Order: sequence, then structure tokens, then C-alpha cells
Amino acid sequence: MNGQFTFNSMDWYELVYLKSSKNRKHVLKALETNALTPTELAKKLDNHRSTISQVLLDLKDHGFVDCKTPKRHNYRVYSITKKGKEYLKKSI
Repeated sequence: MNGQFTFNSMDWYELVYLKSSKNRKHVLKALETNALTPTELAKKLDNHRSTISQVLLDLKDHGFVDCKTPKRHNYRVYSITKKGKEYLKKSI
């Protein structure tokens, strides 16, 4: 092992999931400091809101982000989870 960090198979799956999409990684980085709405993220990342919304849903399904206002149909606010922060550090 030589003091190196090792991943289990789930870690590799999640890491590949993040690295396989620039949008996923960019969204996580944008959420690292502030919770944002899909519209705010789209403006910040110069991308379409529909693309960002889909990325957020995928990241939420994997436990990387959390919706702080799930009962709202508009103006949903998303934040990065502890898992999201950990994997973002691993993927750099």
C-alpha cells in the first residue's frame, strides 16, 4: 500500500461518474461555496437551465447534491453534500 489512498469499487464507480461529465464537475465546483438555483447555476456556468437541471437531478440521485427546497416547483435551491465535497476533492 505504501501509504497511498485506495478506492473500493464503489469509489471508482462514483469517481468515473463524475469525471465522465464536465458539467457534473462544474456544477459541484459552483456549489462548493454557495447553494444556488438551476437558473443561477446556468448563468454562472454559461449553460442552458435545462441542462443544469438534468445534471442536478443526476447528481442528487448519486447523493452529491441535495435540494434544500424540494416541495417547491420553481426556485429550487441546491447545495453540495459532504459526499459531493469528498468526491470533488478526489476528482481534481
